[in-house]
Amino acid sequence: MLRKSQGSVRETLLAFFEAENNRDWKTYKRYLSTHVEWVSFEPPKKKVRRGISSYLNAMKRAYRGNRSRFTVGTIAADEERQVGMAELFFNGRRSVDVFEFKNALIRREREYFDDTYWRRSLGLDRRGSH
Repeated sequence: MLRKSQGSVRETLLAFFEAENNRDWKTYKRYLSTHVEWVSFEPPKKKVRRGISSYLNAMKRAYRGNRSRFTVGTIAADEERQVGMAELFFNGRRSVDVFEFKNALIRREREYFDDTYWRRSLGLDRRGSH
């Protein structure tokens, strides 16, 4: 269960996404467990980052020179189990991200990208998005 001083899973994710979109890494870091694990399933490979420094460095690199913002399509949260899911849209791509919380902090994120990018890069899909 989240502590009273913390928001709900849904509220926490919305604040976390706002910090990410604003590239406010100091605020962003406050939502992460020291032992956070991020697993990104982006065809054709899987990336794993463990620990807060590795996670933050990966995010900073991903946004370097890119001021685009993503939008949140859907958020679903199970407050009792401390799990949230968000569907995000960024530059014509979509991801579904599953967040697991521990002690009111994000302990694990699993990010699943659609296959638009790799299909387009291989010349299999010229439309660019679904």
